[in-house]
Amino acid sequence: MSDEFLFILIAVIDLSVMLCMWRMGRRWLELFIILNYIFANIFVLKFTTIFGVETTVGAVFYAAIFLGTDIVTEHFGKKAGYQLIWRSLFAVLAFTFAQQAVLLLSYTESSAATSQAMEVLFSAVPRITFASFMVFVFIQRFDIWLYHWIHKKTEGKKLWLRNIGSTFTSQFLDTIVFYSLAFYGVIPMSILINLMVVTFIIKILIALADTPFIYLSYWIKGKKLSEAKNIPM
Repeated sequence: MSDEFLFILIAVIDLSVMLCMWRMGRRWLELFIILNYIFANIFVLKFTTIFGVETTVGAVFYAAIFLGTDIVTEHFGKKAGYQLIWRSLFAVLAFTFAQQAVLLLSYTESSAATSQAMEVLFSAVPRITFASFMVFVFIQRFDIWLYHWIHKKTEGKKLWLRNIGSTFTSQFLDTIVFYSLAFYGVIPMSILINLMVVTFIIKILIALADTPFIYLSYWIKGKKLSEAKNIPM
């Protein structure tokens, strides 16, 4: 099974589960968005080659977050989206604190291999979490603001435009700021630039792929697209 196939499969499954969580209810969806945020912060350290270029697996889970936040803000308004941002940040910060606290404990000889592996994995997490924190606060808020700005300008029409337009713009800013803060000085500049370009392209492809899913968010709840005009601002 090729890496490309697995990468696409992971993206499709993640987006599908996001929609299933929405079917189960708003709180389930918000929980899965928070889990994706945690996944993205861990799996950003996993690199693979897709169609001949190097990229991070975390891009899949981070891009899927935008579908989740778009669904929340589409149906419940900006305030609900902003509240979700802070819940997600709290969850990741709590997770990071627990990681670093556990690493302070000594380990037994029998667990040396697994304990050292954890230290290697989680030693980079604080810097990544800081970068993620800065980006998530500002970029996600910008994404929600732009989403509703487009909604207002189109008078609740063109759902595809506000979904793709806000995500494209936000993902571009997100990619530049996050990877600069997380990896500048850690990996060669040529690799960093290549990583930014490839990751942005992947995020955009996932954003295009998630557009049908946000339309399905209406169908799943038995709602009509005409109700989009009544989104709380």
